[in-house]
Amino acid sequence: MLTIDEAVARIVREVRQHEPDGVVVDQVWAADDRVVVFWSRQGLPPGLVRSRGNGVGHSSAVVRRAGGGRVEHLSSSTPPEEYLAGTVRVPWQPWRPVDPMISSTRIRKCRNCRGRLVPVVWGDPGPELFELAERGEVALGGCCLPGPGDDQELKGCATCGWRLLVEPNVPDVLEVPDVQQGSEAPDIP
Repeated sequence: MLTIDEAVARIVREVRQHEPDGVVVDQVWAADDRVVVFWSRQGLPPGLVRSRGNGVGHSSAVVRRAGGGRVEHLSSSTPPEEYLAGTVRVPWQPWRPVDPMISSTRIRKCRNCRGRLVPVVWGDPGPELFELAERGEVALGGCCLPGPGDDQELKGCATCGWRLLVEPNVPDVLEVPDVQQGSEAPDIP
């Protein structure tokens, strides 16, 4: 029987073959017999990507936990109620801090000066955005979005300018055996 981390790692590994820029796991749902994962393409800063079920720009896949963990990609025409029936949402943060000394993206105080952290806003700022930045309500990220594979800025300190850098939260499972075509792989305890 696959663990949740092994199931998520299997989906991410398979999807990366078709999405070279990487993916972000937005939501994880689990039942005794399956794990359902909603993912989106990596490339937008975390504040711009919000998962609401199987919405536009998000894809999903199911891993069957028994029988070697077969991956099934679900089409957008499949109603979510059909594959989410009997599952519960697993606590999952799509992004994790790059700095190993920071354990959560929910921190509110700067690690350098203990100042207030505010969201990083991307794009060409207008007068209103400059005013918000001057008041310390937002941090300006710049006109150009970071590229896929680059660390993303999630929050910035209103006092000293320190930035909380995050990366996609992908389980650190080194190797999950594949299911061979036409054979049944053993269950993983």
